[in-house]
Amino acid sequence: MKPETVQKVQYDITMNETINSLSLSVLHDFSKCDSPIEDIFYAEVQKLIVPDAVIFRQPECITRNGTFYLDFLIQVGKRRVGFECDGKDFHDNVRDSSRDKAIIESGYANRIYRLRGRDIVFHFYDAMDLIRVRDRSLFSERGHHIIKSLSSRTEEYMDESVRPTNSFPSAAVRWYKRDPEEYNDTDVPIKPTAIFWT
Repeated sequence: MKPETVQKVQYDITMNETINSLSLSVLHDFSKCDSPIEDIFYAEVQKLIVPDAVIFRQPECITRNGTFYLDFLIQVGKRRVGFECDGKDFHDNVRDSSRDKAIIESGYANRIYRLRGRDIVFHFYDAMDLIRVRDRSLFSERGHHIIKSLSSRTEEYMDESVRPTNSFPSAAVRWYKRDPEEYNDTDVPIKPTAIFWT
């Protein structure tokens, strides 16, 4: 084989390996989950997390209180963060808080975030922004940029960390501001985005 041919073959092999590794890193799993809000969360969060993160769907967690299934568990290195997508009809604060504590005490997760269905549907990137400032290592550089770009602008909201009265140890709330010229007495106020965590 001529030296030019060897170089071209090596170049072709290197390019194919690069293309294959790039293709693998950007392919996402968009298979259906158990609910529409889980579908939205799963499709969107894959675009935001670090490339070496592993997402587990419905992992079984055997605890002293019984066996539970998290909606999602994202593992980055040794850190494991659970996510629950709470629809209004399937949510009980006291039960959910006790369940989350049992899962954490059993070592399945270091933290569990709970996102309300309406926040996933209407304010997904604002909810992710509230999580991003608390768990930066979950998100890729690109994910940080996407969240920052697609969440509300800083002048449009006020964030508050609160100790909720609903059994969860911690919460963060994003209150939305309105331009007084656009607001009148008949407007329905914008509901805040809230995340809860154990």
